[in-house]
Amino acid sequence: MRYILSLAACLLLASSALAGTRTPLPTNAEASQLVTGTIEVGADGTLLHYAVDHPEKLDEGVLHVIDLSAAGWRFKPMVATEKATMSLSIHASKDESGHYRTWVDSADFEPLPAQGVFWSWAKSTTPDYPSEALQAGVGGTVYLSLHVARDGTVADVFVSRVDLDTEDKPVTMDHWRSVLGDVSAKVARSWRFRPPTNPLDEAVTLTVPVTFSPDWPQPKPRYGQWTGYFPGPFVPAPWLPAPETSSLRNASALAANGIYPVKHNGPELATPLGAN
Repeated sequence: MRYILSLAACLLLASSALAGTRTPLPTNAEASQLVTGTIEVGADGTLLHYAVDHPEKLDEGVLHVIDLSAAGWRFKPMVATEKATMSLSIHASKDESGHYRTWVDSADFEPLPAQGVFWSWAKSTTPDYPSEALQAGVGGTVYLSLHVARDGTVADVFVSRVDLDTEDKPVTMDHWRSVLGDVSAKVARSWRFRPPTNPLDEAVTLTVPVTFSPDWPQPKPRYGQWTGYFPGPFVPAPWLPAPETSSLRNASALAANGIYPVKHNGPELATPLGAN
């Protein structure tokens, strides 16, 4: 469910973010911000508590939307009460009537950090910014699906989604998605990961977001700041069975350059994000 915010401040911030793109405000543009925090879930799946990081940096309208969404959250039963990290992607877009709607678009809940239970970087190389994209002022975020062997080597790479920060003709946007996706996938094949000491699987699929910003080396958006983008289509990696592909749809809730297993032991929602 998408919530209409009447708070003028939040609408102006979202409008400003979208207005920062190089074209008039189209209905397919979205503004987003990443909100992090923690949750505590009871063994029966009841949300016992949640807290966002630095609430003083977030607009009241955003906090209100999160409150409305969290009020309906219920998780799948677990062995015991569990605390986890929370990452929420808050989105705003303009509908055909010109009004802005803001909602919790996706969420990711991960177990609290513990030594030896997570995949980590052993070798990473940042992709070179494609010169034609940089000269054109085109940036975006590439979401890579990596099939990683037990020894930490990358066996296969697939570009599951590319969001752009610039609108153009569909064929031109497809071109830029290919440009950013191809350079990311090429470099990712040389990456190496340090596997956890107690893995559940011999091989895993990891999601890694890679961000390109034509404003580099200027600072990244501040926490709580809206940024505008044009979402790309989602295509699951061909080696993934159908039940595992849905978690990749939460890609926008993942921080850039993080490592996110498709399968994880964190709390899993049993209700929609926007439930009342």
